[in-house]
Amino acid sequence: MCDNATQEDNLHNLSQITHWLNQELYDKAKHDELPLLFVELRWLLERASQLRFFVSGESSHFQPIIDSVNQWILTIQNNKKIAQLSQSQVESIELNGIQNQNILRDKKKRQLIAFLASRGQNDKVNDYRATYLLLCLEMAKLTKFTSRINDTLDNTRFLTDKNREFLLPFLPTISEFDSLFDLHKTLDEIKQSDLYGFWQSKNTEAMQAYIKKVRERKSRKGATLRIDTQSATDSELVNFKIKEEIQQFFLPVDNYVNQNNGIVKQKKSKPETIEPEVIENESFTDDITGDVVLPLSTINENIENDVTNNTEINEPQHEIKEAYNQVTPKKRISPAVDIIKAKQQSDAMRKNSMYLSTDTRVASDYEIDTLIKELYAVLSQINIDYSHSDDSSEHNESLKLSQKEQICIFLLAVLLSGSTQIFKTESWWQNAYYVAKYEFSFTPARAVLDDRFNQDFSQKNKLSLNLFFPEKVSTLLYVFANSFNLDDKDEFDEKYVSTLQNQATEYLKKINKAYQTRLSFNKVLDYLKVTLTRRGEDNAIIDIIRMQPIHQTAALSYINASQMNMIYTHQTFFRTLQKTVNVEEQADNLSIHDYQDLALVDLVALPEDEEFYRDDIEPQMGTALLLNEEKLKNKWILPLKDKLLALFKITDVTPEKFVERHNFFMDYLYVLMGLSSGYRPVIETFGRLQDIDLHTSAYFISDKENRVDDDIGRFIYLPEIAVLQIKNYIAYLHQYSQFYYRKQQIIAQEFDKVLHSQQGIILYLTIVNDQIIAESQQNNPWIAQRLAQYANLPLNWYRHHIRSLKNTGMSLYGQAFNDINHFTPDIIGAWMGHTDELGYDYFDITSGLKRSQLRDLASLINTKLAEYGFEAIDICQWINLDKE
Repeated sequence: MCDNATQEDNLHNLSQITHWLNQELYDKAKHDELPLLFVELRWLLERASQLRFFVSGESSHFQPIIDSVNQWILTIQNNKKIAQLSQSQVESIELNGIQNQNILRDKKKRQLIAFLASRGQNDKVNDYRATYLLLCLEMAKLTKFTSRINDTLDNTRFLTDKNREFLLPFLPTISEFDSLFDLHKTLDEIKQSDLYGFWQSKNTEAMQAYIKKVRERKSRKGATLRIDTQSATDSELVNFKIKEEIQQFFLPVDNYVNQNNGIVKQKKSKPETIEPEVIENESFTDDITGDVVLPLSTINENIENDVTNNTEINEPQHEIKEAYNQVTPKKRISPAVDIIKAKQQSDAMRKNSMYLSTDTRVASDYEIDTLIKELYAVLSQINIDYSHSDDSSEHNESLKLSQKEQICIFLLAVLLSGSTQIFKTESWWQNAYYVAKYEFSFTPARAVLDDRFNQDFSQKNKLSLNLFFPEKVSTLLYVFANSFNLDDKDEFDEKYVSTLQNQATEYLKKINKAYQTRLSFNKVLDYLKVTLTRRGEDNAIIDIIRMQPIHQTAALSYINASQMNMIYTHQTFFRTLQKTVNVEEQADNLSIHDYQDLALVDLVALPEDEEFYRDDIEPQMGTALLLNEEKLKNKWILPLKDKLLALFKITDVTPEKFVERHNFFMDYLYVLMGLSSGYRPVIETFGRLQDIDLHTSAYFISDKENRVDDDIGRFIYLPEIAVLQIKNYIAYLHQYSQFYYRKQQIIAQEFDKVLHSQQGIILYLTIVNDQIIAESQQNNPWIAQRLAQYANLPLNWYRHHIRSLKNTGMSLYGQAFNDINHFTPDIIGAWMGHTDELGYDYFDITSGLKRSQLRDLASLINTKLAEYGFEAIDICQWINLDKE
């Protein structure tokens, strides 16, 4: 019997298989294809289980894998409401395989689907398909074999093609082997044998035709040749090429026999903190003068006790002594004049960040319309085959792009993504079935909670999400990448981006001269941000789409973003482009897999089909401190409140019982005030009673002076529940100050200090020598340890939770569903005590915000508090019990 650790490892390994099936089969197949593919998948697994090697001893290893796959199929069918086939349809597929040739489209993108849709014409081929499907599942379990699995699926599928029939005589008959170890040994022996002599004795004519075909095949420019096909003898050529083919079938078996783990590229691990502590934010280049303004600010270092820190790792600090702008003038005049110009450029950068409609540094609709149509005029002339067939891939790979064509594709990608960052990552464009799918990750410091923290309350996060781009843009980028010979490169070097950016700038100048526009590379780069910011979308979501670093804005350390939010926000930008170039009607009718020539709408529209959104609305990533609201209510707030209310029934008035119930109330008040105010956990969290105006609900917060001017602190409004609870707390302090004035004078004085704002609102108690006194150990680590009895979380979890609130998957602080009364990111930024990316207050002299909007936010939070189970508890009831 295996121990618990071994069982956990086995479960983890089997979960890798279901993850692979989700990724390669469910995510890439259409709903109407899945029932057919499931039948073939089950048929192959059943065939594999009847082979001699399986029955003779391999079943103990492979049967759990087969069971796991069958269970996965049942789960998908039940949970995703997959259509059921009739019995006759199932029997037809089991007998003849899948006959729908449309499924074989996009073979290079959907290897597993193409493999399942390619039934062999004889038992030998189908035995290979069944066996090597098992081996692929085994490699998925071993992990890190993505490339090998795809190659195995392709090479096994090729056996069903007439062009690969020549290979079958060289391959042994799998049904004759008692174990895969014997197959491993035989394949290794075949590789060492005289393959040329064997083929010559079997079919000389076929061999000569093969040799001729290989010699006539043109090698790809720049490719490394392992054998010179022109100078090699017939014997050398055949032995080398057939050995290569056999090797493709040997490696999967070798991985199984040796239980190898796959190879993964070594990536540079990202440190928790960015060094040095002074970091550079997004620079601003004046398109007219060429002067560059580079905002510099400090970020938090790796704090020793990150359970109680008041700011997050990598959160930018904009205090006046820790933030400044570095201005580099293109042309120097004199120190005095340069200082004046630097101040002007710094002010201009701030004005530019407002994205005013009259700002000449913001691209106009006419300029973007002109640009897109110019790009289309060039791109539509490229002889690209958009059908995604094997022949089209070979054709597209052979295309040579001119410099102008490269620039146009580059500009299009920059416009659609709002970033050049996509060209600097190891994972470029994944080809989904009907769109270009770009996978990216967003991992702030709290994205994963370590073992110190309770993860039960956290929402389930994914490691990555996807951005989606039009299908034909995917093909354009594929051709673009091939034009740079990037197949063997891990990433698109910075020098390529810099060179293309300079070339794009010159190209835009030509457009400006021809059409009287004032386009610049920065205008193209910023257009996505400008468009979405003007619409009031959440600035943190915009920065995530643009793949900005965590330290770009403070909000990025606190937000949790859903895939649905990414899709909706990005789609909003696409719709703006469609309106700009007047293709809205065509976009509404855009069909999946339109393999006609490139149309203008193909550059700026995604197919309006529910298949596009399938399963891409649930995942989320970012901070893990967006708590599950049901668990927060049922496992924390309600049990704590019930415990407090139960104490009303206890007439025991001993000092110990009083301290116990008082401290429970402090726990309740702490969580309530945290969610109500977002107060950072500083030395005196939540300040003092004098900071709260009970008549207006105004609350002065001084938890971090992060302004670039002379103002200190900030004002917010407290929710109604919090105000009522503070009123009850004040009454409680008054009554018990009098009640204990003679019996427990020390605690009576402590209550008076709180009432007269001589110490903080939060006051925990303890007993020493029968005297009730203030808890001397009360500090943030002590409070965090006390609250850990409910949920062991970082003390500032409530700031993450409120910043990440969503409504049906959409951030509450963006233009969700065209709600004109929505909360803007400026409002939640002011509530959090953040500043904009330049360090300016959200309520400064240029702000258009109203204080009433903070009242509306307080009302929203009040609704949430009520949903979580909070209410204003009248703790003065205790005094009556104690007097008795």
